[in-house]
Amino acid sequence: MNLRRRISILCLLAVASLALYGGVRHLSPTLVEHVVERMLAEKAPRGVGSEEISRRLKALLASVGGEDEKLARLFQISQRLEKVQQITAAELSQLLALP
Repeated sequence: MNLRRRISILCLLAVASLALYGGVRHLSPTLVEHVVERMLAEKAPRGVGSEEISRRLKALLASVGGEDEKLARLFQISQRLEKVQQITAAELSQLLALP
């Protein structure tokens, strides 16, 4: 293999790595939101539908500023949910309270 071909392969690998990194970085907030939404639906009290949880979570995230604030809020909710098996209606309202 000559030097020019090796350099072109390395450049191709570098571009592919950067594209993969950019894609993952772009999609990670969406993944975190989906996981938190599923956790809320699993731990929600009886009678609270997943549609209502999804609607309230989207309203909460729409009221928060930028992407960093949204991720911070999602991580706060996730940390609170990790510690409990079930949440009450009051706890759900507190978690999804608009600022």
